[in-house]
Amino acid sequence: METEHEEVLWVHWFGRDPDHEGGFETRRLHRIGLTDCEDPTSFGFLDPNDVLRSVHLIPTFSLNEENQEGHDADFYYVSMYVIHASSFIT
Repeated sequence: METEHEEVLWVHWFGRDPDHEGGFETRRLHRIGLTDCEDPTSFGFLDPNDVLRSVHLIPTFSLNEENQEGHDADFYYVSMYVIHASSFIT
């Protein structure tokens, strides 16, 4: 039997916070958090070619005060600021 090398990523999914309204209409950033570890759909595998390479997540410090030092934040805001690629061309 021949073996084959396959690159995959093991991921823990984020989900939108249902208790927070975000978006352009509300003039507030969307808020997300890691899905429940007990839910079997919270983890999965991805092809590395399907990954968004960059995103700016801002920890919600005021909501994470009870979180112990060294642990991931419970919630994050998703930044909607975009820099156009032509800004980098000189």
